[in-house]
Amino acid sequence: MFSPKIIILSTGSELTSGRSQDTNSSWIANELFGIGFTVSKLVVLPDDPEAILEELRTLVSLATKKNPVLLIMTGGLGPTEDDYTLEVVCKLKGVSSVESVVARQRIEAFYKLRGKNFQESLQTAIRQISVPKDSTILNNEVGIAPGFIVSLGENAHLGCMPGVPGEMTEMFREEFSTWILKKYSTRELHSGFRFIWWMSESQFQKEFISKEESVTSGKVIWGVAAKRGYIRVSFQSNERALVDFLLKKLDEIYGPKSTLDVFEELPKLLIEKKITVGTAESCTGGLISKIFTDKPGSSTYFYGGVISYDNGVKEGILGVRIAYIIRVWGRQYGNRKRNGRRSVSRSWC
Repeated sequence: MFSPKIIILSTGSELTSGRSQDTNSSWIANELFGIGFTVSKLVVLPDDPEAILEELRTLVSLATKKNPVLLIMTGGLGPTEDDYTLEVVCKLKGVSSVESVVARQRIEAFYKLRGKNFQESLQTAIRQISVPKDSTILNNEVGIAPGFIVSLGENAHLGCMPGVPGEMTEMFREEFSTWILKKYSTRELHSGFRFIWWMSESQFQKEFISKEESVTSGKVIWGVAAKRGYIRVSFQSNERALVDFLLKKLDEIYGPKSTLDVFEELPKLLIEKKITVGTAESCTGGLISKIFTDKPGSSTYFYGGVISYDNGVKEGILGVRIAYIIRVWGRQYGNRKRNGRRSVSRSWC
């Protein structure tokens, strides 16, 4: 079958109200790119069964033989009254729901482990362990509620997974991605990125993007994310040479301002050089330490840190005199702080 038009839908009123962020969609899109698929659109919907049903019908109507549609939806598979996914899909398909044997076994074991009677909670639980009749079941190895895949006509399919990130990611990697690769033809995609420091999005688009035919013609898809102090520029195409050419050109034009991900490369360099790092922070409140320790294996190169917010900590632990604290932005304060840090542990960088 042809490569599908993929649309990711995230459901939940906590998302549309702004109380929570939709991290599932970006994660799924990134995983799909890694196996050769691109996403056409991301949609966020409230816990409103009519709104969900209407959106699904609209998207399914886009499917053709040469342009099949794959809808991937997360959320709404729990046991509560505002979990509408099962109800909506059964209505859309015109089928009833059936129990997943595997999910029932898991929830019975769950209740038994906690000394609870499963039968007493059957009416609530049954909603969580059911799937539409004749659907392909996606087993949940982390939680209880199974996911499922249903056919919505000859050229459209809908896959539903839990909204809990830990459950969704495991289900996608272990079961859903395998189904996608078997069902649809894929294409090899190539990507690359650079950090461009002290550059705005609009300036970069004017200086670089507007002059590149491979980008303006659509042969290469580009993206940019603005961060504090830099922008992250990415390119993707089914032609590796085009991506490599653009990355090389970035390096030539912007020189040292064009870098790889320093937050990924610095830990590698520290390990390679066998350098140990420690931090002494004040207004950053531990942010620098967090950046270091966010990476797996950070204990190899990160010794520890001190958050010296109060002047007493600056003076008592880091050895910074009050007189120097008054000139907090001066060079002498920085030197004193480094000297104090060395007195705590001479192994720190």
